Parts: sequence; structure tokens; C-alpha cells
Amino acid sequence: MPSSARATMQFRIGDIVTRDGTDLQRVIEIDEAGDCMLVECTKEPMGYLKDDGTRDEPWCRLGDQEWNLTRRYSFAGRTIDQN
Repeated sequence: MPSSARATMQFRIGDIVTRDGTDLQRVIEIDEAGDCMLVECTKEPMGYLKDDGTRDEPWCRLGDQEWNLTRRYSFAGRTIDQN
């Protein structure tokens, strides 16, 4: 998705979003400007793909919360299954 399209997205508290297509995050809080939000991991990502084809540890764990830029996320539709 082009970054200009992401910039116009309006997330709301409770929305389910994804950062890389393998994770699911629930929006917990959004800052007043709407450019940062607190998300909670509800499905762990697969982990980064290494050069040898194996996967690294997931970058977040179930229940982890973090503040991040809204432009890094998109609405979760179809995601890549971990299994």
C-alpha cells in the first residue's frame, strides 16, 4: 500500500491492524495528533526471514504493548498464517 494511502487511514480504538501481514495488533490508544498509537499483540508475527531461509524470533509476543507510528500499520484483512 502506498505510504500516501496509509497516511489518510483513520484508525480507531479497538481496530485490528497488522504491521507485516503475519501479526495482529489491537489498537489500545491513539495520541491526539493521530500519528502514534498504542497497540497490543494478539497474534505473534512469524519473525524476520534470515538469509538462510529460517525465521528469527518474533519481534513481539502475545500481550506485548508498544507505541508506534500509525503509518507503519494497515487494517488487518487476510494475514499470512504462521503454520
